[in-house]
Amino acid sequence: MIALGAEILISGALMMVMLWSLHSARLKQWTGAFVGLLLALFVVVEAPLSGMSLNPARSLGSAIPAGSSPSLWLYFLGPLTATWVTAAVYGRWRQRRHPTAYPPVCPDYSAE
Repeated sequence: MIALGAEILISGALMMVMLWSLHSARLKQWTGAFVGLLLALFVVVEAPLSGMSLNPARSLGSAIPAGSSPSLWLYFLGPLTATWVTAAVYGRWRQRRHPTAYPPVCPDYSAE
């Protein structure tokens, strides 16, 4: 459970930093630096807890040749769930803060 929680935490944090910085005209140029610093921090702090996957394909690619995959599910469930939830929360927050920033999902042709 610690590994799953750590994977959820680091994946959600990485996604939030990327969304936050990429949607800021002032911070967009620093996105790469922010991500690099976060990854360095994750290696130091989180890697001892779970091996720090962040990428399910990397985990699967090394588990297959090793024949070891009993806890592989957490490397899929954690990052995918965290990034999806973080993107949904950020999208709702941004929609409330900037309601005109997004175009309508489906154009309304009924007025024609």
